[in-house]
Amino acid sequence: MDFIYSEKITDLFTVYGDFERAIGNATKNGEAISYKNNEIELKSVINRHSSGVFERCDTIKNISGREIEISTLLSRFTLNGGEYQVYTQTSKHIREGIGGWQPLVSGVFGMSDEIRTNQDVNPFVAIFNEQNQRGLAFHIMSSSGFEYRVSRHGEYLDHKVVVVELGIKSQDFRYMLSPGEELKLPTILFYTFKSKLDMDAYKLHRYWNEKKPHSLPIVYNTWMSHFDYIDFDNLKGQLEGARALGCEYFTVDAGWFGKTQLWWDVVGDWQESKESAMRGRLAEFADLVRKNGLKFGLWFEIERANPSCENVKAHPEYYLTEGQHCFVDFANKEACDFIYDILKSNIDKYGVEFIKFDLNGPLYYDKTRCSFVKYYEGYNYFLSRIKEDYPNLHLECCASGGGRMSLSNAPYFDSFWMSDSHGIYTQLEIFKNALVRMPSSMLERWATIRSVEGFTPTYPVGGTQEKILLSSTANWQRAEEASLDFIKDALVGGPIGISCDLTQVSSATIKELGQFIDTYKGERRFWANSECHILCNTPTLTVLQFNDKDYNEIKIYSYTEHPIQEYATIYPFIEGDYSYRIIKKDGENQTLSASELNENGVCVLANYLHISDSFTLKKI
Repeated sequence: MDFIYSEKITDLFTVYGDFERAIGNATKNGEAISYKNNEIELKSVINRHSSGVFERCDTIKNISGREIEISTLLSRFTLNGGEYQVYTQTSKHIREGIGGWQPLVSGVFGMSDEIRTNQDVNPFVAIFNEQNQRGLAFHIMSSSGFEYRVSRHGEYLDHKVVVVELGIKSQDFRYMLSPGEELKLPTILFYTFKSKLDMDAYKLHRYWNEKKPHSLPIVYNTWMSHFDYIDFDNLKGQLEGARALGCEYFTVDAGWFGKTQLWWDVVGDWQESKESAMRGRLAEFADLVRKNGLKFGLWFEIERANPSCENVKAHPEYYLTEGQHCFVDFANKEACDFIYDILKSNIDKYGVEFIKFDLNGPLYYDKTRCSFVKYYEGYNYFLSRIKEDYPNLHLECCASGGGRMSLSNAPYFDSFWMSDSHGIYTQLEIFKNALVRMPSSMLERWATIRSVEGFTPTYPVGGTQEKILLSSTANWQRAEEASLDFIKDALVGGPIGISCDLTQVSSATIKELGQFIDTYKGERRFWANSECHILCNTPTLTVLQFNDKDYNEIKIYSYTEHPIQEYATIYPFIEGDYSYRIIKKDGENQTLSASELNENGVCVLANYLHISDSFTLKKI
């Protein structure tokens, strides 16, 4: 690593407030570093995981006899100077995870802007030394607003240095720390990498796969069928299709609650609608779901409420108001318990076993001036309490799409809704970009499809065929075409979701997609523990490699955006000098050693627009 190993506390922390300045040397004891003056005590513990990922856990404690104010609190890494590039990501609605490299001239700065931890800026930054071709990736496990700074600094023992600072957002941060109170900084995960293509993200995947076991459910969601139009008989038709596909959960999305059909106007009133939607038959439908062998799920936007909703009127003291939205004040224990009791009553009433948690409004201002530290303490307590009372309840994280798709939320959720865009090509791009900071096994892959029959594809006339259309955005205003083979190849890697009007999908497509899902279930253990390498990432071709940590089995998928060649030569990432049996889609088999694969590679088809290819390598 390019770290400067220093005992100076100012090389390890950036901390300011109305207390005695932290200056001087720290004391090292094994992997722990500590420092104290008359008013504060700082500690840093770094642990190394077998995956190569390091965990840095920092704290500050008030050891004075008075309340102190903290205005800046960041973990600090000091590196040797040199020629660096910095990678960052931004996230926008339906365009999550757009990233890129830029040269480090003077400094690079990123800061979260609101309660959704991934809106605009993702809590991830990487730095790459162009001179030695080595990099460092940093993940901010932030339960608060966050920021990062990468900057050049002047003379340091006659050498210029680069400083990386990561932690709680400093803007309007005024945390009052009581005597004897200890505050945890966001845990920082970091590791070295060689590949600028994916920043050796397999290390992160291996780390998280061992830290938290994953389930990869097959889910049907009602939203992209008829959006918030929810009707008992219509959902019965969707249930028949979901069962035929092999779905395991059936989730009713927004629109099931409140006194009117317009769910946006009644969000926050978590009582079943009697005048619209299911008209009081939601429990009956939940029972029908279970009778068909599926588990029942519901959508909640538990944090947000319309100002006119009954719960806000009854308990305005439990809500924060900003603009046209109200938000549960999770920093208030009574508010947290209040909303938990409402959620629990719905879970028990309908036998809910899957919850899609959404958040569709921004909360920018923290009245406590704690950068939402106390809000997230309450919110994470709320989520932990759900899991304690309902350990088998699957929690899906959605926040206007991928607005909370970050590792800091992964301990509390089982899977992530990557984006409101269900376009198969857009989702593939979002998935690929997310792999540098998330394990693939937590990222849901969705298919929104519709069969259109009677097409005459070309001349001379040779009969008609079915076309499969998919939504290309967050609704059905625009659609795109894809082959069923491409769709199946684009669904691998994580939980699989289906959201569309299944009565408009042909029986042949239902059957073939159902067979694929059945095969996927049989391989679920592999996918739940797989690591991913990005082997190619160009405007015309994407190639992903999935493998177990011992490289006993490797699955490689290629996706051609625009054809400029007949085939592409791909070099798998392999550790060790073993021999592998290569199994291609057409059933062709051959055996090659790892050295032969490294020397000659393997060819994939790339000769058509939006074509996919795949093959499997099994260690002999």
